[in-house]
Amino acid sequence: ITIEALHAPVSVGSLQQALDTGATLPEDTPPRPADVPSFTWRAQPALVHAERIIALPALRWRAADAPLRTVETRLPFPERF
Repeated sequence: ITIEALHAPVSVGSLQQALDTGATLPEDTPPRPADVPSFTWRAQPALVHAERIIALPALRWRAADAPLRTVETRLPFPERF
C-alpha cells in the first residue's frame, strides 16, 4: 500500500514481522490483554510508515500522530476492542 501524500510507503504485515524488521511501537500502543494469546497478538496486522508502527487495525488503534485518519479491520478479538 502506498499513500501518495505520505511520500513513503505504508507496509502491511503482521505485528511480529514489523518488530522483526526493526519497526518501533509508539508509547501509546495498547498493551496485549491477558486473555489474548501472545501468538495471536503478534499475528495481528500492523501498518508501518518510516520504520514506525502507526496503526493496529484489529484494535482500531492508530498512533496519535499517524498520517492516517482511521484504520479498521475485523478480526476475532474480544468485542471490548
